[in-house]
Amino acid sequence: MGKSKKGFNWKARQVVQTDIDNSSTTKIKLDSSVISVKNDDECNTLVIPSQKRKTRKKNDSVVVKKILSKSQRKRLEKIVEKKKKKENINLIYKREQFIEQKSCEYRT
Repeated sequence: MGKSKKGFNWKARQVVQTDIDNSSTTKIKLDSSVISVKNDDECNTLVIPSQKRKTRKKNDSVVVKKILSKSQRKRLEKIVEKKKKKENINLIYKREQFIEQKSCEYRT
């Protein structure tokens, strides 16, 4: 027998390929006063953008369907068949009503 589950928190652990939108970084205006002033810690103020960049997923994740046991699948199939029968019965009643209305019009 194999392990049926992928593991704890497997959806969050998936590696998703993303595109980073750099359009906001091109709109940043540089102040010459900020550049010329030396800081005590000598860090570069231009390295980190002030706003978070937007990302988009390259491809959508595939929806994993739950594998049903034989008895569960049969039970669901029976439910679907019952629903189809009910729909068919409703269609038949609607057709009968329509035919009765037409026949009443012809009689008068």
